[in-house]
Amino acid sequence: MNGSNKTIAIDQPIHARFWGQSQNVPIQNIGAEFHGKLLVLDCIVVKKSNIELELVSARYKCKFCGSTLQWDINRYKPDVCPQCKRRSLEMIDRDSKFINRQEVTIKGTADAPESNAPMSLKIWVEDDLVNTLTPKSRYELTGILTIMPKPNQTVGFRTFSVIGVKPMPDMEHKPKEKMDTPKVKRQPIRKPPIESESLRLRKEQTDKIINIIKVLSLGQHGAPKDAVLDEAEKQNIDKTRTFNLLNELERSGDIYEPKKEVYKVVMRADK
Repeated sequence: MNGSNKTIAIDQPIHARFWGQSQNVPIQNIGAEFHGKLLVLDCIVVKKSNIELELVSARYKCKFCGSTLQWDINRYKPDVCPQCKRRSLEMIDRDSKFINRQEVTIKGTADAPESNAPMSLKIWVEDDLVNTLTPKSRYELTGILTIMPKPNQTVGFRTFSVIGVKPMPDMEHKPKEKMDTPKVKRQPIRKPPIESESLRLRKEQTDKIINIIKVLSLGQHGAPKDAVLDEAEKQNIDKTRTFNLLNELERSGDIYEPKKEVYKVVMRADK
C-alpha cells in the first residue's frame, strides 16, 4: 500500500433507484389528491411499447451571429438569440442529448383491496429501467404521479414516472388446489374490436402528418408549419385537426421544433 489516491473513471451515468418508501395505493383509487406525490403500485404488466427517444437538452446556434446556447427540458425553449435578438436559432442535432423512454401499460392485481375489476394505467420508464418490465409479471413500482390536462379540455389524464422497480411473486398465476365443484356451462365472451374506427382514423392522420414533415424536411432544416397545414389540407385533414395533431406529436416526442414553427421528425433507434 503506497497510500496514493486513485480516481476511477465512470463512463455510464449513475441512477439512484429505491422502492417501498411510500404508501401502496390501488390503481383504481388514484385520484387528484395524489398529484405530485410518491406512490407505490402493486401491479401486473400488460404490455410495453418500443423504445422511444426523448430530447432532454439541446444546443442552439444563431445563423446570423454564430453564438450558441444550451437549453434543457426544465427551461422554456428559446425563441430569439440572446446576443443579436433575432429569431435565427437552429438546433445542433449532434450536440443535443436524448434519453431512452418507454411506455408501459399496467393493471391492478386481483388480490388488491376493493378490486372487483382491476383497472389499467399507462406509465413511463426511462434510462436504465427501459426493457426491465416483462408483460404478465408482477412488480412493485415506486414513482411520482402527475396529472396532465388534455388538449383543449378541462379534464386531465394520469401519468406515472417510475423511479424504482421491485419484482414480486405472482400469486395470481400460481397453480391452485383442485376442488370438486359442479361444472357450469359458460357462455363465450365476445371480445370488443381491437381498435375503433376513430382510433384507426387518428393513427392514419398522424402517420400522414409525420410523412408530410419528413418530405418537406428533405434538404431543408425542417418543415414550416404553414406548409404542413396546407399539404395536410390537400390530404383531407383540416387545419384545426392538423394543428392539434402537431401539438400531440410534439408532446409525445415524435417531432420537435429546431426553430419556431418549423418541425422535424425525431429519428428513433428502433427504426
